Amino acid sequence: MNVKKILVVVVIGIIIGATVVLCLRSNVPDNGVGADTVREQLDGAIQLERQTIQDLDSAAETSAGVRGEIESGRAGVREATKSNLQLKEGNDRAGELIRDCQSILRMVRERGASQAE
Repeated sequence: MNVKKILVVVVIGIIIGATVVLCLRSNVPDNGVGADTVREQLDGAIQLERQTIQDLDSAAETSAGVRGEIESGRAGVREATKSNLQLKEGNDRAGELIRDCQSILRMVRERGASQAE
């Protein structure tokens, strides 16, 4: 019977020792706290992703606005160039008319001077 008592004491000692070791371990994961931490990190990542998407949408809208302004500026430059060419043509035509008028005036003066003599 001594063997049975020693065996029972050893088994009880092993059970108590295993229980103490498992209870005193500091790196035993706590599923509740670990899950809460992961949940918070995932929520933070989701919020960051949403903010990034909003920032990208805002940047796309700004880009579209800038593109529109650039196109508007290009159209303005084209119109100014066209107006400038029309003014140049008008100035050239006005120069021709002035030269024609001066030529006619010169001829009239010459006739007037020849008739006065």
